[in-house]
Parts: sequence; C-alpha cells; structure tokens
Amino acid sequence: MNILPILGIALVAAVLVVLLRQYKPEFALPVEICAAVLILALLIPTVTDIFHSLRDLMDLSGMDVQYFSLLVKAVGITVIVQLTADACRDSGETALAHKVEFAGRAAVILMILPMLAAVAEFAIGLIEG
Repeated sequence: MNILPILGIALVAAVLVVLLRQYKPEFALPVEICAAVLILALLIPTVTDIFHSLRDLMDLSGMDVQYFSLLVKAVGITVIVQLTADACRDSGETALAHKVEFAGRAAVILMILPMLAAVAEFAIGLIEG
C-alpha cells in the first residue's frame, strides 16, 4: 500500500478547505466529501486484501461464512457512520454527529446479536464438555 497519494490528497484538501472556509464556506464541505471518497477509493484494494486474508482465516477456523459476512457489513456500517458523523461535525452539527454515531452503534449491535448468541452457545458447549 502506498500511503503517499493518500497523504497528498488529504493535505491538498485540507489547504483547500481552509481557504474555502474563508472566502466561499459553502464549497468547503463538498471538497471534504470528495477528498474522503477519493481516499476511500484508493483504499479499496488494501481493504479487499484484508478481507481476503480474514476470509482465509475464517475458512481455516471452520467457522460459518455468514459470520464473516456480518463482520464485513459491520465494518461497512462503521466506516459510513464515521464519514457521516465527521461531515456533520465539519458543518457544525456536533449533536447530529453524536446521534448518527449512536444509530451506527445500535445498528452494528443489532446485526451481530446472532453471532454473539453462537459464541455463547460455543462457550457453553466447551464448558459442559
């Protein structure tokens, strides 16, 4: 993974946002969002490699593939929630950002409840022998 293009995009976007906030504040948020999307696009190959490695580990462990699917969905939700909350904070809506983060946490917890139940059953099975 080459981090330099990501750092370059972030620095250029930061300078642009600072300048735009002084002269044209309505353009600052779209520039931030575009930079975030571009950085995420550059991260796709790295994230894909990570997920392939995790899937290989899941296959070796013998766990059900549906749990890996839950993991991928949970990570996706957290990334989207974080970007949305950051955009809210950048536009001065801190309270709204907290609500978005809370909704994201609730969504992830709700989604992984079946996996937590399976882990609990597995642990009980080990304890009972």
